[in-house]
Amino acid sequence: TDRYDADFDLNAAYLMADTDIGGSFRIIGGARIEQAEQTVNTFDNTGSAVPAGFDETDVMPSLNGTWFVTPDMQLRASYSRTVSRPDFKEMANALYFDPVFDFAVVGNPDLEISDVDNFDLRWEYYFSSTETLMVGVFYKDIASPIERILVPSGGSGGGVRTFDNARSGEIQGIEVDVRREFALDDTYNQSIFVQSNAALIDSEVTLDTRGNLQDNKRKLQGQADYTFNLA
Repeated sequence: TDRYDADFDLNAAYLMADTDIGGSFRIIGGARIEQAEQTVNTFDNTGSAVPAGFDETDVMPSLNGTWFVTPDMQLRASYSRTVSRPDFKEMANALYFDPVFDFAVVGNPDLEISDVDNFDLRWEYYFSSTETLMVGVFYKDIASPIERILVPSGGSGGGVRTFDNARSGEIQGIEVDVRREFALDDTYNQSIFVQSNAALIDSEVTLDTRGNLQDNKRKLQGQADYTFNLA
């Protein structure tokens, strides 16, 4: 059970339209079609084949709108549909050891693809062609998010990790991005810039009801509470 054969094929096409409305608005809309087929073949302890994979066609629309409030200020809103597909290791019924986290991991052949609806709203101000200030809010609605779970065992190693789909998940937050440039030498057009990006993020996942317990809600596994970048 420590090996598997896998194959992934992806065919895609998209159609997009871009138009201005009255000089103050810009609309970009379209859709992407992806046909994805994945096969993962491994074995159980008796040597019997354990096939896994998917063959699915996804239509992922997107719509983006920009309002040019002033020559220096813009307001943007967007929606898009994306997917998160399980990879080979997450689906293969093959046991492997994770040397970074020091535990054993086995895949789940029954994993499902996660569909994600993304919503974004951003305010942008341009001090110049190379200097910007952006404040945005975002929301993601995830169907069947993939999470790592623990399979209890009697050994001293703390059990084996595997993967499973939760019922649903949500991610929302606020993001700030700023870029400023400072001239050093006008003769040779030399300058230095400073750019920073920060986000505060809140998440929630809903698990399936188990036994007599009611729906269990908690933070989405592995989701950071904040991010910060400085360049």
